Amino acid sequence: MIKKVSSIEKLKDEIEVLASIATPILIGESGTGKTATMNEIAKDYDVVIAKRMSGMTDELMLGIPIPNIDDMSFYFAKTDFIKKIQRNKDKKILLFLDEVNRTKEQLRPALFELFERRIDGEYFPNLHVVCALNHGDNFETNWDIFADKALMSRGIFLEFSLSRDNVINYMEKNYYNPLIIKMVSRLDTLTDSVTTEESEQTSSYRSWEKLNRVFSANNVQNVRQAIEKSMEYTPYFFNKKIAITISNVLATMLRTESTVSIRDIITGNTKISKEEEFEILLATKEFAIERANRDFCMENQRNLIEILSIKKEILIGFIQEISKKETYTKTEISSFIKILDKSSKKLLIEIL
Repeated sequence: MIKKVSSIEKLKDEIEVLASIATPILIGESGTGKTATMNEIAKDYDVVIAKRMSGMTDELMLGIPIPNIDDMSFYFAKTDFIKKIQRNKDKKILLFLDEVNRTKEQLRPALFELFERRIDGEYFPNLHVVCALNHGDNFETNWDIFADKALMSRGIFLEFSLSRDNVINYMEKNYYNPLIIKMVSRLDTLTDSVTTEESEQTSSYRSWEKLNRVFSANNVQNVRQAIEKSMEYTPYFFNKKIAITISNVLATMLRTESTVSIRDIITGNTKISKEEEFEILLATKEFAIERANRDFCMENQRNLIEILSIKKEILIGFIQEISKKETYTKTEISSFIKILDKSSKKLLIEIL
């Protein structure tokens, strides 16, 4: 049985109870917040040890083999993390083993012993072992973990994915940029593992962490700055679908006064300055989506598409949004699509 958990608080409670009975194993797709959540849980422990099993070698897990001259056998010099556990018998210890499904075959006996909180047969009641494995389309394993009855009997599986409220709470506690938090509160989905190209980045909670670092490094304080940095960096951190959704959300957040008439922009009577390009393009997109401006935009649709084409992400965002709303008929939406250039049509097909 696999139990589903969607809050950090609930997971902390589950681990507190289960870790003294068996080994909790967290299941979730890459980037769903397992490691970040474990960092929160780790605050309740005196000693914290984290190991990634995909990179674990014999020496790192078992120790260095040392020959016994008397009988020509070998014994292993204990690794630092094992020594650390043995030295802290009177303290509450958390051993977090990430990517446990990628453990080398020859290390499984040592891994199973840790699952039972034993080292060389000695039992450590103060030791809590918690594991994590990535599961989903990109799931890789060195053995069939679910078919391994010996492992299953030692573990308790928890399928973990953070709810939106928990993501926001985590961001607030870790002092994320307020604009990042506001964006997260408005998005329909925060992650998306589906990509349209082999080299395209997937979107995960790590993507938001990276974007937050960009905002911090560049001292982003308002929506316009957020738009500029998001347009520059989201292609590196998110797939195209989420990147365009972020652009749409930022457009709705834009609440600055503008002396420029959007109608004059669309008709060509006013040119867009480079300094205001992001702001004006997003404002133009929002203008064109409003029902009150529908007739005007249909009369000037070629000009509108040409202007929005300055930034293809904004152009595709416009087509996406009007496809969901009832501002334009299907025939009118098709007429907009026919005007798109080949690269824009290709990008639209990939996204949809």
